[in-house]
Amino acid sequence: MTFPSSEPAPSSADATDAPDVMDVCIVGAGLAGSSAAFVLGRAGYRVMVVDPRIVCAPCFKAEKIEPDQAHTLRELGLFDAVHATAQRIHVEVTGRNGMATGSRVIEQYGIHYHDMVNSVRQEAEAVAKIITGRVVAIQASDHLQNVELSDGRCISARLVILACGSIGSKLHANLGLRKRVVSEHHSMSYGFSIERSSGEPFPFEALTYAPSRLDQPIAYLTLFNRKDGMRANLFAYQPPTDPDVRRYLADPITELNRQMPGLDVLCGEVRLTSHVEVFSIDLFVTENVERPGLVLIGDAFQSVCPSTGTGLSKVLTDVDVLCRACIPAWLNTPGMGAAKITQFYFNARKQAVDSHSLGSAITMRRTATDRSAKFRVFRARQYVARWLGSLL
Repeated sequence: MTFPSSEPAPSSADATDAPDVMDVCIVGAGLAGSSAAFVLGRAGYRVMVVDPRIVCAPCFKAEKIEPDQAHTLRELGLFDAVHATAQRIHVEVTGRNGMATGSRVIEQYGIHYHDMVNSVRQEAEAVAKIITGRVVAIQASDHLQNVELSDGRCISARLVILACGSIGSKLHANLGLRKRVVSEHHSMSYGFSIERSSGEPFPFEALTYAPSRLDQPIAYLTLFNRKDGMRANLFAYQPPTDPDVRRYLADPITELNRQMPGLDVLCGEVRLTSHVEVFSIDLFVTENVERPGLVLIGDAFQSVCPSTGTGLSKVLTDVDVLCRACIPAWLNTPGMGAAKITQFYFNARKQAVDSHSLGSAITMRRTATDRSAKFRVFRARQYVARWLGSLL
């Protein structure tokens, strides 16, 4: 396979620095892959991205940008592109038992995941080469990596970034990467759009509504504005076979009013304006990753429970650490051995974000579902804290 000639990367120091050898080949053009391609391509590295789809199709995933995520997008130079398709949220209200329990000024954005990805991908296309194809094999070594596509094309690169998330499971297996399941059927996420039956606007930009009891298998409901109206995301702790899943899919408004009484006091009478999307989450961490020539980012390395709000934080931190701290140093010296790759996985900032994301997911679920004495005491303390807070 022959690629268009390009200027050599600014700090490339390997004997493989030839016009037809990429500095980096990225597998997957989701948010992680496209962001990495933009950051590296803008820095002058020769980057090739492979993805089975020409564009990111609509999907139910990461529909809100939190303040820390907006900050990192700015740091990466991607905020303006993403902001164009997002709806700014200035104030978030919290509620429970039919009452507003507080509010805070905040920088949040409601967005469609595919709009976010396609905006970033468009920026990446200006500085990197993105091709459509399906990767079937990767041969990694201490120096040169070979990526084979299903149509017989081959890409050579000094480094391969695996950014294909959960859809790369078969590729994981072929590479001998082990996915250690931390929590199977950890949670269910539901997404749907609503409007007030009266046609009037909602009295808030965003509302996070908590269940009345801490021992319900529900994390919370969040309502927030997107450019196309009010969006609802519900996070619950149920297996896919739970009868509640069918009830939420059939009539989420009725089920929410049953499970979370008082919601209608804050929202008014509402009606569904879209179909209900649902996603089941297994928490896993990929093992056996410390190997030459190949690095995993985002969901390809560790999955996230959406209820924690850390999904984009983890992806963007991976991109920032890998592409701005690690790769420039790696490409400045020959070879791509496992010792280099390990530096990324043991980066203190990355580890802190990964640990927080996983730990928060486990604690939130156990708070709602664990019937042990430890968590009964924990919930009792939370009840007292809520009661004291209501008196202030």
